[in-house]
Amino acid sequence: MPRTTFLSKFHVSQTEAFRAFDAVCRELRDVGLMKGGGELEGVECEWHPEGIGSFGVSGCGLSDFATEGYYWNRTIHLPAWGFWFGSADGIRNVVRHEFGHALADIRPKPFKGAVFRRAFGAPYGRRKVARFRSDWEESCVSKYASSCTQEDWAETFMLFLRNKGRMPARFRGLPDIEAKWDATHSILSKMGWNRG
Repeated sequence: MPRTTFLSKFHVSQTEAFRAFDAVCRELRDVGLMKGGGELEGVECEWHPEGIGSFGVSGCGLSDFATEGYYWNRTIHLPAWGFWFGSADGIRNVVRHEFGHALADIRPKPFKGAVFRRAFGAPYGRRKVARFRSDWEESCVSKYASSCTQEDWAETFMLFLRNKGRMPARFRGLPDIEAKWDATHSILSKMGWNRG
């Protein structure tokens, strides 16, 4: 058994990165979002051995969840080092989050539509968020989600997939988050989501 050091909890091996990617692909298949030969099947994973994840994004501080990888050109990129490895589920959360971006890239139409705009305040890709209160805990699932519509979507999608569509109790009774959760369910149902 490898010896655990302080730094080891911030590192992920290539094997761990690809294992997390495969686990999330299974989750997506289980809920009907990744069908054999479908659009998400073409998304790949790349591990960067010298890569270092960000230590806070645009002054937002660390995410409550996972935002340290990135998605670009049908590839989820995972750095070997980052704060997001602190929990067993941390790597999978990053992959879930990045698959949220992949969905918006591959199937952009719903993310420009009225359902998304009403719930998230602006179309996906809008750098400035249209209507977030200064108290982000009332309107977003994480502080990082309050940075822009695409991160708000990806963080919400990450939690939605992680919880198989069941809203965590801490968000119940928060109208903005409930609206985003309902919009996420509506958008994903049209894409094949088959849970709940």
